[in-house]
Amino acid sequence: MKGMLLLSKLHPPLPCRASPPQGGRLAGVSLSHPISPLEGEMSAQPTEGGIAPGSRYASPPGNRIHLSLFATILLALLALPACQRETGNEPLQLTGKIFVFNYRLAYATYMVTLDKKEPVPEGSIVVASFENPAGGEPLTMERKVFAKQTKIVLESPDVTCVRKEKPYSVTIELKRPDGDLLQTIKTTVTSKLDQDVLPAKPLVIGPAYDKNPEMFKDGKTLVRIKPPSCNS
Repeated sequence: MKGMLLLSKLHPPLPCRASPPQGGRLAGVSLSHPISPLEGEMSAQPTEGGIAPGSRYASPPGNRIHLSLFATILLALLALPACQRETGNEPLQLTGKIFVFNYRLAYATYMVTLDKKEPVPEGSIVVASFENPAGGEPLTMERKVFAKQTKIVLESPDVTCVRKEKPYSVTIELKRPDGDLLQTIKTTVTSKLDQDVLPAKPLVIGPAYDKNPEMFKDGKTLVRIKPPSCNS
C-alpha cells in the first residue's frame, strides 16, 4: 500500500470528468498483462521506493509501469464518488432569496431564484410554498419548467407584516407531469427591514403612474398614513 501511495504522487488522480488520453501519461501503456496480486506487497523493511531490493516480490521495471497505472486508476475511481456527492444529482440549485419591497407601489414579495443544472421531463412543474408573515395558510404558486429554461424566478403573491431579522420558511417542490416528486428544497428568507417602511397605499396609480390622490395633499405633499397593525 505504501508503494502505491508513493507512486500515486508521481501520477496525481485524474479529474472527475477526465478526457480520453491523447498522448498523455497513459498513452502507449498496454494493459494486456495482468498485474500480479503479489506485486507492490510491502516488505518488512521497505526502502524509499516501497519494495526492498532483492525481495522476491520486487517488481521489474516493466511491471512498475503497470503498478503505477493501477494506483492512478484506483485513486481516480475513489475520487468519483466524492465528485458525485459534491455536485449531486439534483436538477435545481438555489441561487438567491430575498424580500422585495416596492416603495412606489407599496407592496412586498418573496423572490427566489434557481438554476436548472440537469434536464427534467417535459411538462414538469415547480410548486413553491411561502410562509405567510401575517399568519394563516402558506402562500403558494406554481410555475412550469421549460426544456430550454436555465434559470427560474419565483415571486410570491404580495405579503404583509414582514418583520426584520425573522426567518420565514419557503418550500420548493419539483414535480413530474404525473405529479411524482423529483426534488424538494427547504430554506428560509430573512428581511433586514420591517415592512412598515413602505407607505400604506401605492404612491402612483393607473397605467400612466399618476400620483395617488389618497397619498398626496393638493397633489404635492405626501400624506403619511399608518399601515395596518400586525400582531405577528
